[in-house]
Amino acid sequence: VSQSRYRTQVIGLIEEITLFGKDNQKQTILAKVDTGAGKTSIDEKLAIELGYNDVLEHMKKFKIKPVLTLDEINELSKNKVWQKIKEHPDIVGVSKVKSSHGYSYRPIIYIKLKVGDEIFETKANIIARQDLEYPMILGENSLKKFIIDPRK
Repeated sequence: VSQSRYRTQVIGLIEEITLFGKDNQKQTILAKVDTGAGKTSIDEKLAIELGYNDVLEHMKKFKIKPVLTLDEINELSKNKVWQKIKEHPDIVGVSKVKSSHGYSYRPIIYIKLKVGDEIFETKANIIARQDLEYPMILGENSLKKFIIDPRK
């Protein structure tokens, strides 16, 4: 068996990523590789550029605040709001995410991307990241094919 078939790519903490939108439009960006983040996240503006504006419009119907308390997030779960959110054809799930600011409820979509030589589909949640340096975090769910070298 050829070992080149099984080679693992080495990527750094900041990587150039190409994302493919709903209509195969391409966006090439710099993304932060974050092994501490469980899920990949993309900025709302980037999601719109990739054709997912209707996902954000769908989310607005639920009037969910961007930052929630634990009680508020538990109430949303108890009322099974996630089931109503998932009625949108592009939404494959909902993430409850705890950050330093509090909790958030985020739609999850499938997105096709290219990292290094690898083109693959992954789940990504959508969140406002306009105040952060990178419009995307490549989380643990998207890093299984890679070795991360912080010196690269």
